Amino acid sequence: MGLPKCPEMEADIYMRYASRYKGGPRSAEALFDAAYRQGALVTMYTVDEQKKQSDGAAKNCQAIADELSREYPKSDYAARAQAIAFKVRQGIPVYGNDRD
Repeated sequence: MGLPKCPEMEADIYMRYASRYKGGPRSAEALFDAAYRQGALVTMYTVDEQKKQSDGAAKNCQAIADELSREYPKSDYAARAQAIAFKVRQGIPVYGNDRD
């Protein structure tokens, strides 16, 4: 249905996983998935004209991407998360985009 509730819950689940299994083989991927969900939320909130929530999701996306770069600097997911954060900063929609 395209409601923001789902990506919010998914991002939370991915963040809890990454927190619980720091350094685990899938933790970098979980952080990337959380950053992507936050980026999608920015687009969803913008469409719904919820600027405050959109700005919050943008900050969360950047914070997650930065955490990923700090914790897993050699991971491909770190570069991909930074690309998502860059798109968010530039106002490029993430949700509905088939390329990341």
